[in-house]
Amino acid sequence: MAPKPIRLGLSLAAAVFAAAAFAGAQEIDYFNVPASQGITLGPDGAMWLPIGQGAIGRMTTNGTVTDLFPLPIGVSLPAGITQGPDNNLWFTTRLPSAIGRITPAGAIRMFPLFPSSLPYAITSGPDGNLWFTMPGTNRIGRMATSGALTEFQVPTPLAGLAGIAAGPDGNIWFAETLSDRIGRVTTDGDFAEYPLAPGSRPNGITAGPDGNIWFTEFAARVGRITPGGILTEFAAPPFASGIVSAYGALWLARPGELVQMTTSGVATSYRALLLSPSSVGIATDADGRVWVTDNISVILGRVLRMTDTQPDTCLADTTTLCLNDGRFRVRVAFRASGGPVQDARAVGLTADSGYFWFFDPANIEIVVKVLGGCSVNGHYWNFLAGLTNVEVTTTVTDTLTGQSKVYTNQAGTAFAPVQDTSAFACP
Repeated sequence: MAPKPIRLGLSLAAAVFAAAAFAGAQEIDYFNVPASQGITLGPDGAMWLPIGQGAIGRMTTNGTVTDLFPLPIGVSLPAGITQGPDNNLWFTTRLPSAIGRITPAGAIRMFPLFPSSLPYAITSGPDGNLWFTMPGTNRIGRMATSGALTEFQVPTPLAGLAGIAAGPDGNIWFAETLSDRIGRVTTDGDFAEYPLAPGSRPNGITAGPDGNIWFTEFAARVGRITPGGILTEFAAPPFASGIVSAYGALWLARPGELVQMTTSGVATSYRALLLSPSSVGIATDADGRVWVTDNISVILGRVLRMTDTQPDTCLADTTTLCLNDGRFRVRVAFRASGGPVQDARAVGLTADSGYFWFFDPANIEIVVKVLGGCSVNGHYWNFLAGLTNVEVTTTVTDTLTGQSKVYTNQAGTAFAPVQDTSAFACP
């Protein structure tokens, strides 16, 4: 039986969104290209995207397509694309069903799949493999960089597989558009599925800056699900497709606008000339700018670039520590004896350290320290110690990059010390 999610926050989120109007002018640039569905940041700092029905293109961050690499004869309809763990680009094609690999120099190799697989979205997994959805056969694929293929059958039939993303918990998360579910699969192929309300139609999915998974719903909502399966939904414009994390917030693409949503569910809309954005056609570059592909027609398209997304900032409050000159945001959630998830209370000690209490201000539960080890190994270090055995989730977010590290203590287990000396890259 599929796990049942816990639902939180929809009515409050609806009120927050209703108060948000279109924001002031943002600097948005448009570049005309043949139709494209996917886009990703490459290892060379350029944006890579399928172009037209039979090529992969390399676009500089000023919007110039400098290279166009035709697909092999007989191969067409590329869709999703991602940077692989081997620093090559990996993409899906639907005619025929295959996974493609292209080096930064443009050398292409195709790996065929079962003819009716129709692979769509693709992501790089934490296990050094490529993971992708195959809606045609209702399977999730795992491919090694050597091309070795493993397929996993999704438990729910005719799920309508769409977006896919690697989660901060080391698992792979995906959207089931037709069955109204969010799925999770471990790197060994074990599934969990979390049902949504009928008609939700989840589509795009991404790892958020808060250590959770975020996804779009056609039914005028954006969902957030924790690694433990706790679901919160926020009101949003309908028909949103792609979603991406940039500088501590989420960005949604839909016809006519981009929407920025904070991790607390506050939405801000920006008018954008988008007609048909794709759930795999949204990404960020090395500077945090949001890029969106717009599939206007079979042969026409454009690429949008929003140029002035700003870094997040940390604001200390009763549940938040801001450590190491305010760069790192630390929050702790706990659950005791099967009760509700609650936010721990934060108390600062020094510029680099602080603690959290759960039940009594005089009872310290978790101590946290974030140190700069840049001169030692080029990384910031996260240290945690706990005096508890309840369920605890600690999220440390680098507000400069939007990256998060999540540390979990299981219920009934004595809190094990954490000494993560490669948590975040410097500077």
